[in-house]
Amino acid sequence: LICCVFLTNVAWSQDLYVGSGAAITTLPGSVLFVGSNTSIDAAASLTTTSDATARGSFIVSGTTTGNITYKRYITDTDWHVVSAPVTDQSIPTFVGVAGNGVAISSTTSSHAVSYYKNTNTAGNRWTYHNAAPDSEKENQETLVDFNTGQGYSMKRTAAGGAGDYTFTGTMANDDVSVTIPTITTAGTHLWSAIGNPFPSFLTVSEISAANPNALHAGAFAYLYVWNGTSYAPESLTSSLQLAPGQAFMVRARSNGLSFVFSKILQKHNSGAATFYKPSTATPTISVHLTNGTLNKATNLEFLDSATAGLDVGYDAGAYQDGTPSFSINTHLVSDSQGIDFTRQSLPISSLDSEVAIPLSINAGIDEEVTFRVDTNNVPDGVSVYLEDTLNNTF
Repeated sequence: LICCVFLTNVAWSQDLYVGSGAAITTLPGSVLFVGSNTSIDAAASLTTTSDATARGSFIVSGTTTGNITYKRYITDTDWHVVSAPVTDQSIPTFVGVAGNGVAISSTTSSHAVSYYKNTNTAGNRWTYHNAAPDSEKENQETLVDFNTGQGYSMKRTAAGGAGDYTFTGTMANDDVSVTIPTITTAGTHLWSAIGNPFPSFLTVSEISAANPNALHAGAFAYLYVWNGTSYAPESLTSSLQLAPGQAFMVRARSNGLSFVFSKILQKHNSGAATFYKPSTATPTISVHLTNGTLNKATNLEFLDSATAGLDVGYDAGAYQDGTPSFSINTHLVSDSQGIDFTRQSLPISSLDSEVAIPLSINAGIDEEVTFRVDTNNVPDGVSVYLEDTLNNTF
């Protein structure tokens, strides 16, 4: 019997067998749950899809045999950090599928699929798939399969526009463990790109709590999600959910640790996938920097519980691959250790007094830059000034 079934908000509580010629598709925002085991015939298909506002999800309590497909919708032709929600997907096969629209460099012939190799020199750590890599280029390799739980920086062509990345492979039947950093040669650059390995959602606070000794415990105790402009820090206690195929940056406590994505923590989420906190009444100040092409920002928030020093879980150090060519951050008002912070929390009482907050800026020599300040929920009567300490001007 050949059939096609499209599922919306359906939960299964028994074994699921998809026979030869059959096709099951879970629509964006819909869910498919199997309480026991799943078997998919080689001549059948089980596909979970997403679109610009919602992601479908698929959870199996037991084991799954046979291939599944997940279609991860990409909204534009910018870079995105993505993880494969299946195992054993071939990268050469993936980039060869026209519908995936993977961009190719006209100068190096490298494909816009790259993993983060922390042992490379700064600026060359994203290492790209190339069928004939230049042996003198440390950031070119012939990649084989997507590694489960690893994050990849990827980009679609302008001609392809928005569309799906289609991943086909087996489903992870057990917990997925990823080494961070992914390359364990001794060094001090302890950043890694990792991501959700399941075709379902994971809550940030739950996966963080399951890995209490893996991530940095101080200024970098966050998940860093690329927002199109910078890596935005997400608190480890956040209740937000990471969609299937969502990857992020983390900084390990030390070399060669394991970060485990636990199968039991999978969730369904029929709403839109978002990675940012809703607006609140918290007073905030954002300082923006632009050179006419690039735009960067650093954020200050004022809380009753904050101090002028390091507040773990509130002050977020900036992800940096070496010294950035263009950036704006702050240093802590008290007991600065020279760390650039993309977000800093200060006592709300600071708004009633004069506080000098050091800015850390990287730009080109003789490069003209423009500053802009945005305030939100800052009380009337509070003024924000930018001081040039060299020229003693405001």
